[in-house]
Amino acid sequence: MAPAPVAVLTAATASTSDLTAASFVISRKATIEADGRPHKVTIAMVELEAHFTHTIIAKLSPHAYLKASLLNNSTNPFLPGNINVFMDNNFIAQSTIKAVSPQEKFAPFLGVDSSVRVVYKPVRKMAESISHGLLYKTNTSSETIKPQCVI
Repeated sequence: MAPAPVAVLTAATASTSDLTAASFVISRKATIEADGRPHKVTIAMVELEAHFTHTIIAKLSPHAYLKASLLNNSTNPFLPGNINVFMDNNFIAQSTIKAVSPQEKFAPFLGVDSSVRVVYKPVRKMAESISHGLLYKTNTSSETIKPQCVI
């Protein structure tokens, strides 16, 4: 008896800068209906080690945005598009990535980190005038306090 055929998913995507195509071997059978609608099939589950940083522009937004610096340590390329991010088996964010080759670094934003509080105190200018004597004298001193960002 002949061995069962292996299901292969071929994915192609085009962007303004380049064309990326890749073939993936799916470890279990999947039926994809020819109905003209998009279908999702899990190709691989990849665990990546992340270094997290926060991006804050306190003058524009009172939020701290979480960014993960990652290395694609798998043998598969990551195609551009939406990604679902899980940490400790819990869904934490949805983001988008550009095409990422194996062993390439990338850094997607993971949204607002609600555990970080940002308080912005804008620039204050203070002016002080002093008048004294028969001849009207005015001494003016001014002080500028720089903006503060309290995290």
